[in-house]
Amino acid sequence: MKKTSFPSYLLIVALIIPVLFHFVWMFLSAFKTQLDIISWPPKFAFAPTLQNFQRVFGEQSYMKYLINSSIVAFSAVAFSLMIGLPAA
Repeated sequence: MKKTSFPSYLLIVALIIPVLFHFVWMFLSAFKTQLDIISWPPKFAFAPTLQNFQRVFGEQSYMKYLINSSIVAFSAVAFSLMIGLPAA
């Protein structure tokens, strides 16, 4: 088995960090206020809030949007399977 060199690990880390940064940014933005999200320079130290979750899950139309998205997703999967399975 070939031993992996340090530059290979360095390259892997250099490629993974920008990808993970987007997920961390999205996670942190979920707990920020609207002003904290659009502030410049970006705030990394802030008082977390659950206001965004209360607003999304408190709306009556949330379930309607979830059901519509589920119908579209399941329909797309079913259509892809109908086309793809005979090709296999």
